[in-house]
Amino acid sequence: MKSPYYFTFLFILFTCQLKAQNCTIYCSDASPCTIDWDNMLCDETGSAPVVGDEIIITDGVTVEVTDNNEAFNGNLRIESGGILDFPSSSDKLDLTNGSSGCGRSIIIESGGKITGGSASNQLRICGTTIGKGGGGCIDDPADPPSIGDSPPYCLDGNGLNGEVGLDENGVNTGLLPIELVSFSREHKNGGIMLNWTTASEINFSHFELHYSTDGYQFKKIAQIQGKNLGTGRNEYTFLHSNVLSGNHYYYRLKNIDLDSTYSYSKVIVGTISNKKKIDIFPTYNKHGGQLSLNFPQKTEKAEVFFYTLSGRIAYNEILENISKGLYQFHPKSALKPNSYIIEIITDKKQVTRSIIIIE
Repeated sequence: MKSPYYFTFLFILFTCQLKAQNCTIYCSDASPCTIDWDNMLCDETGSAPVVGDEIIITDGVTVEVTDNNEAFNGNLRIESGGILDFPSSSDKLDLTNGSSGCGRSIIIESGGKITGGSASNQLRICGTTIGKGGGGCIDDPADPPSIGDSPPYCLDGNGLNGEVGLDENGVNTGLLPIELVSFSREHKNGGIMLNWTTASEINFSHFELHYSTDGYQFKKIAQIQGKNLGTGRNEYTFLHSNVLSGNHYYYRLKNIDLDSTYSYSKVIVGTISNKKKIDIFPTYNKHGGQLSLNFPQKTEKAEVFFYTLSGRIAYNEILENISKGLYQFHPKSALKPNSYIIEIITDKKQVTRSIIIIE
């Protein structure tokens, strides 16, 4: 007969296994925000991540590693707009269970990144150094790294960017449902044509194409079966018809693997333009959101919104008594480097653009 302690042990073990899950990290207040690794709380539980969890750093969240010997026995996913940062000299992180071949991994989605400016910064998986803050690392201008690029990869400069899957041996394309090379749109036959290309599809199932009219609430409009041909170039198209002139449509792909794991693409915006539109430029911005706005007519009031790619408002300002022509817009507080959707609303017009703010 088994002792009571045996069954108590099994209960504890079973309970611990149940707790292993996604641990999603959001900003508790305004986005963007910065959170210390040791202060992370999972949105699902309200508690710190536990052994086996996959920590998910979401859009607008920067998680800082501020310890020279940080370790976690779990996986890490960095979504578009999320950042893992090593802010100080000698900050280090190891995803490990204490042995080689530990099976831990990192997925950096398109638009996510890992940064560190010191040669002493180290990102490890199973004790193996995968990323460094400079010195003796691969600084590939065609970031992210690909198969054949041996670690460690550089975290300094523009950082280590996605989309890429990493394990203790470096790049592992099997961690990603697909390798998405491009996702774009064009106007065609009165609608918006979506085009995307993959470079590899390994154990991949299908795409869901989602759209939104506000950049926040998305609906599925199509399901497209993957070609699942392994490595090689695959091209896809879908025509979104019956779109209204002057409206803005946000699109994303949900890429679903055979085991039901998934990732999202970046968000792109399509518009069937009206004449006499409000122009916004430059969309590749080095000045914290300072923009030139060209108004086709005198405008009493305009409201300007900057949205993160997940739909959260990062900045909002009301402009009044705007003359026809060029208007220099300077946010009262500079926006952090990131990808944004800017929306301008007047009593007669609404215009939306994607912009990227860089350092």
